[in-house]
Amino acid sequence: MPSFQEIGVRGYLTRSPGTGGRLRKEIEGFVVREIPEPFKPGDGYLIIRVRLRNWETGRFVRMLARALGVSVHRISFSGLKDKRAVTEQYFSIKGVEEKRLHSLNLKGAEVLEVFRSSAPLKPGSHVGNGFLITVYDVRDAGALDAVMDELLSHGHFPNFYGPQRFGTTRPVNHIVGRHLLAGDFREAVRFFVGFPGEDDSREARLNYWEDENVEATLSALPKWCGLERTVLRNLMANPGDYRRAMLSLPRNILLMFVHAYQSYLFNLAVSERMARGISLLIPEVGDIAVPVDRHGVPRGDEFLEVNRWNVERIRTLAREGRVYPTGALPGPEAPPASGVQGEIEREIAERYGVPQRRIPGIVPGGTRRPLGARWISPPAIVEVGGDMYTLDVSLWRGSYATSFMREVMKEDSLLMY
Repeated sequence: MPSFQEIGVRGYLTRSPGTGGRLRKEIEGFVVREIPEPFKPGDGYLIIRVRLRNWETGRFVRMLARALGVSVHRISFSGLKDKRAVTEQYFSIKGVEEKRLHSLNLKGAEVLEVFRSSAPLKPGSHVGNGFLITVYDVRDAGALDAVMDELLSHGHFPNFYGPQRFGTTRPVNHIVGRHLLAGDFREAVRFFVGFPGEDDSREARLNYWEDENVEATLSALPKWCGLERTVLRNLMANPGDYRRAMLSLPRNILLMFVHAYQSYLFNLAVSERMARGISLLIPEVGDIAVPVDRHGVPRGDEFLEVNRWNVERIRTLAREGRVYPTGALPGPEAPPASGVQGEIEREIAERYGVPQRRIPGIVPGGTRRPLGARWISPPAIVEVGGDMYTLDVSLWRGSYATSFMREVMKEDSLLMY
């Protein structure tokens, strides 16, 4: 059974026992509400707020474009949302009149609000997301008050990348990324196509995992494994050309693998800093810190090196929530830390390697990310009953509700999330 250990997440910030349980047993038990930045008045773009049930964001954009008869390039949004959820988010559409929406009929999609803005949405242009989360099959609801009180006293939680980044039933995205960046395309194919997970593709994948049997795997894989089937068809046409097979995948998929590997290394760094008993919020000499924007959300385009001359001033700012120490998403563009964080990141790099190699069309880049995450508003218990409870929490963009819930639930299996 896949666990958080496999994606670099180890240890907890809180010591209180968890409640146990599982998420997403019912789609309505995971509600996400996008918190937008203020929209600029004007007429250039149609803005719609949509409630989606069990929709993957990219697929909805494709279906919306088809229904409106426009290119997908005319539609933009701020952030990807979980598929197995009820989500409310905003989309901007260029060159479409409001009346075109009256005939829109996409199952599981409801337009809640329509207005206009002078500017389109861009990736990361929202403040954060509000979550209404129900936990099912709870082992010990009596533990909820204590662990919530402890989280509130800390005022933050570890800013781990959650299972969605890696795959919940088959956490291999980061492994594929590691092999791509190492130039080992054969192993990248083996893990991408063959690594068996906990779903209905398991038996088919074993054909490739055990014997690299291209034909048997292709005939047995479910139709929903379209990307894997693309790789296998390329291998059938070009036996042994693993590089060509992997590079037949869309650029955004290859980029997802690279980002997953960088996220894995970041998770390892957070885990190690916690294991050494070092604060995720208060900077040490050698840390690289980031300031916040006007909404109090950490920025990703400005970095402050913490040294012995400015450390006390930056620690004061950190206690006020105005700066945050960071860990690396390793790559040539990530500013290097020194001190204890630099030591942690060097040790991880020596063991796992740092993304440097350029895959055609893809540069690893790299940046830094806050080690700890605060909430926009304090998390609250909404309801407790029987073997269920519901929490309300609002988080920065880029922070994972599953990482927050892991502290509350203390469940290590990815399948619980």
